[in-house]
Amino acid sequence: MARKQDTSTFNAVKHVETVRKMEERATTKGVRFTETVHEKGHEVFKKTGKLHQNVNIFGVKRLSRNAMVLLDEAGKKIYILAKGIKLPTILGTDGTGSMGEKVALALKAMGKVYCMLSELQDRYQIDLSVAVLQDVKDDHPPFQMAEFESDNRAVEHVELLVPDKDGDDWTEDYQLGLWYVDNQTEVDIINYGLKGYFFLGADADCREYVTKHDVERYLGHTMQSEKVSLKKVCESLISKWHLFYLNVGHNNSNIYWWQQYLGEDRVISIPDPDLLAEAQAGLIYVTETLQPTEDGLNKFLLAGNSNDHISQRDVNRLWGWLQVAKPLFGAQAKLPGYNKIPKPGDKFANLRDIWPIGHDATTVVEQPIKDEQPGSGINWNKF
Repeated sequence: MARKQDTSTFNAVKHVETVRKMEERATTKGVRFTETVHEKGHEVFKKTGKLHQNVNIFGVKRLSRNAMVLLDEAGKKIYILAKGIKLPTILGTDGTGSMGEKVALALKAMGKVYCMLSELQDRYQIDLSVAVLQDVKDDHPPFQMAEFESDNRAVEHVELLVPDKDGDDWTEDYQLGLWYVDNQTEVDIINYGLKGYFFLGADADCREYVTKHDVERYLGHTMQSEKVSLKKVCESLISKWHLFYLNVGHNNSNIYWWQQYLGEDRVISIPDPDLLAEAQAGLIYVTETLQPTEDGLNKFLLAGNSNDHISQRDVNRLWGWLQVAKPLFGAQAKLPGYNKIPKPGDKFANLRDIWPIGHDATTVVEQPIKDEQPGSGINWNKF
């Protein structure tokens, strides 16, 4: 009997085929590749006046939950952690102006991102979401965010995003997306004292306050105070996420602006948009590694045979760009609990338990693991 294909993880071959068919369709229609990427999203919005539910965050949350497999063991139901705890990773891109093209670039590069991150599969299951942040005056919602997915459904969701590609003014409304991720996402990884990754790839600034009116009107949620400063939103985000602003392209006029809110080490200039996928994976590599090196980065980027054409010059350039984040090298590995997270194959008594059966830590969800010793980081030599 043939073994059933594992559909719980990303299939890079299937992704390549999907992109190839999109490119063929674009050529046949005489349009740009980016137009074919967003066909489905535009079609849904045109028919219903709303975004597809898989990318429409109005009034709902986005969740990243550990994936369990239900088994019967001697007449007793138990749950198995099949792929490691979920590592939520968000790529948010500006949907206006030239940045609108980057959503399609993110889809095209998704296969490379997953393959590069496959080096982490003995401890994490990658859970990816792509989001669009734009202006409230645009024709489509200013914040769109796909559900977290660990398989090829992530690709399908990107096709449902609707970037406007036009901008009403220079200042965007990224602050709404930042507030949403801070307040309306629930991710299991924080229960272990660890953080997810949130990359904002953009080329502009945003409003300095989030207002109650805008949260209710554009996000469908409520906020107790009349307004909250962007500074407070960013501080809260950083406590739960490894947050990085990726300044895409050669316009560096807004770098200092973002440094005021995130700090210098979280604002990374990426002059070459074609290396956006490598920049994301590279930042994860240096954050998960206590003593990252350029050679280690090179090996990491070649993981899964997804980057066989990347040049040494590109790796060298990328390593140089990442030096801005040097104070954050090893930041994840140094967090309490890094070495004590559940592992693939661990058994759980209940579906929503955080800790496996027999673990010495409490199973109360609200209480993260306590560990006075920092993690040792990932030993890349074993790969």
